[in-house]
Amino acid sequence: MGLSKNTITVKDGALGSGGGYASNAFAIIGISEKIPSGIITISSISEIEDMIGEGQLRDFLVDAFSFKTPPVAYVKVIAGSVIGTKSAITKTGTGKGTFTIAGDPRNQYKIKITIISAGGLNVATFQAEVDGRLLPKATVPALGTGYTLGNTGLTLNFDDGNPQIGETAFVSGDTFEFTTTAPSATNEELLNAIDEVFEAKKSFRLLCVALETDKVFWSVFQSRIEAETDKNFFCRGLTFGRDINESETRDQYITKMTTPEQERGMVEGKRIQVVLSVCSIVDAINGNTDYRTVMGKYLGFLMQNKIYESPAKTLLGAVGGIEAIKKYLESGEEKSFSLDGHIKALDKAGFVTVRTYHEKAGIYFTSGRTLCDEGSDFGEIMNCFVMDKACTVVAKRLFNFFNKDEDIGSDGTILGLSYIKAYGQQPLDDMKYINNEISSGTFIVPKEQDLLKTKNLNYFVEIVPKGYIVTLTGTINFVNPYVNK
Repeated sequence: MGLSKNTITVKDGALGSGGGYASNAFAIIGISEKIPSGIITISSISEIEDMIGEGQLRDFLVDAFSFKTPPVAYVKVIAGSVIGTKSAITKTGTGKGTFTIAGDPRNQYKIKITIISAGGLNVATFQAEVDGRLLPKATVPALGTGYTLGNTGLTLNFDDGNPQIGETAFVSGDTFEFTTTAPSATNEELLNAIDEVFEAKKSFRLLCVALETDKVFWSVFQSRIEAETDKNFFCRGLTFGRDINESETRDQYITKMTTPEQERGMVEGKRIQVVLSVCSIVDAINGNTDYRTVMGKYLGFLMQNKIYESPAKTLLGAVGGIEAIKKYLESGEEKSFSLDGHIKALDKAGFVTVRTYHEKAGIYFTSGRTLCDEGSDFGEIMNCFVMDKACTVVAKRLFNFFNKDEDIGSDGTILGLSYIKAYGQQPLDDMKYINNEISSGTFIVPKEQDLLKTKNLNYFVEIVPKGYIVTLTGTINFVNPYVNK
């Protein structure tokens, strides 16, 4: 006898041209201040900072847990060998003093130091602002005594600048500003972490990489997740791409990100999603507002809603905690992405974005796009989740059939065919009648099978998914009831 195996092939019907399915759980990989061993489970927003501390991963989890129904997160924290960078310090004012920055940033920060009262070392006072959040006022420390900048991982070492007669080291109103980038990891480090997550055999529907990634990683990420389907584990991947840099216009950025020969790449990833929107987001723990990718909000929104519901479903309401879509300085003016031009192009290229509507206030997700052709059955995440659940529940349902004996009739066919059909049909009926996740589903077992020879049972599953109203077309006109009577 060969090894028992249930081989499931998912077919794409090109409609546009998965008991045991963890609908409320996700796995996530990222970098943070604390690095617990193995994979930890977080099920409440109050656990996040205690378990992983400060960092970009913390931000994503806070955003994901900011909705009414908390998900379950399987968290793998890695050290990451790519250290975050620190910009030069921009100073305004007449004081002679300054400072140097030691340490490695734990996140992407925008930092401002404002001198409150004038003087030298051990005399002048200042206040630090991290991403708009004010830290307690402090005295400029003595030379050689650093100031720990909150839990950012950074230390400020002040120098009075050797002021001469008539000069002051630190003058009230002087400001110092600098930015940092978040630490990151190599693709090898990420793939090793992904392997560890899969080896833990947790049940989840999304695997998130909470780091900025590019087309090289997207390709291997898609392949790695697809490989798990051979073991009858079905999930999807989520990550985010880069934002606009200061040297490019919005048009240039869109061209680069949507052109296959440039940063979009040739990736056809029906199992992965890449978020490309940055917004002003209110932190659900500290109330601070700063600009960050909407990936955490997108993740939480998906977990909050039913697997068949589009993240763009306006009936669900605007996404809570998102205040504004980021604008970019261009030709001296702050400008946002245009809906019909920029957002439409990113959506068509397979990226997850956000948008606004004239009809109602708030910020909404444009769609649930995956990195594959929009005409595919799996061009949006809803059908992906529904198919993953169908595959999962059918595979688990049929597990008891491995090496099961069946009586064979005089014509060579399986006598218990009706029972097999009814047994396989049950999880599909649950998806239809109990959970309302599909329009219909049929479990088919062909009668003409030579089980004695092949020792293999062929079956087919046909699913009619939900339909989605993406656009509306109507005609409105006046009528004269007198004329028409």
